[in-house]
Amino acid sequence: MKKVLSLILISVGICVISTTGSGCRSRNQNQANDSVVTESASDELTQFREKFTIKNILSLLDNPKNKSYAQKCGLEFILEDKDEYGGYQIIYGYDVEKGEKTDNWYDINALSEHSTYFRYEYCESVGWMAYFKSKEDADYFINEANKHGFAKKDDCYTNGKWGMSITEDEDWCCCLIYEYEEHEEATDNSNPNNGMSESNKQKTLEYMSELQQIANEIDNVYNQYVRLVSSGNLDPMAHGNLEIKATQNISKLRSQAESIWNNLIALARETGGDVRALQEEKKKYLGDAYKMQLSLHSVGMNTNY
Repeated sequence: MKKVLSLILISVGICVISTTGSGCRSRNQNQANDSVVTESASDELTQFREKFTIKNILSLLDNPKNKSYAQKCGLEFILEDKDEYGGYQIIYGYDVEKGEKTDNWYDINALSEHSTYFRYEYCESVGWMAYFKSKEDADYFINEANKHGFAKKDDCYTNGKWGMSITEDEDWCCCLIYEYEEHEEATDNSNPNNGMSESNKQKTLEYMSELQQIANEIDNVYNQYVRLVSSGNLDPMAHGNLEIKATQNISKLRSQAESIWNNLIALARETGGDVRALQEEKKKYLGDAYKMQLSLHSVGMNTNY
């Protein structure tokens, strides 16, 4: 019995040694494979950043529908689509793939920690959104912008033509990119009421009052949406319907505001008012409303069900 037990122990010992040795080789091989994968990913990221320059990105911002400009940035074409409201969007990305369509938006799935994509949307004004899976990549993007003509001003970074604002949510770091307009304090010479008859002054005040009222309504739509989706009491379908309704309402209000702005500018043109100043204010007003409309989806992405 002892002899048999000794033979069993020897056999077990050989198996353990054999298994342990095999495990060491396996671990060493896995470590080697992981090292190769890490080096490969690092090389790929380096190659991407060589193309992902501010110069190339600015060219893409000016030519959103030209896919060759996206390729020069290291970004691949992901999708192009029109929504039911007449809006148009196109997406370019790095290490991402198109997901399912929800409402008027497509989910974009990240394939790595360095996934990045740019979404261009057109309605009445230009709107870009850049999404970075990694906060490190978002910081890299802003640092590169700072090195190439962008500077911090108020709540954004700007080169005088484009403005960039970074926000974070649970899944992506988002950068809103928009046409930047610098606005100075109005002076007496730029007052649209100067040189007007009492009747025209009254019309001007009515237009301005209507524009203020619409701005308040847009704020109310946006704030109500934020409160409801932040409550956590909505199911996905209810949330989707709410986003569509909020988007429609802001789009409708923007259209109403644009008509009023056109009337106000026409009146200023007739009476010798400062048309250029009003046109700049109109662009800022509609641009701010459009940025709020774009951000509805980013707010919704923050919501967990």
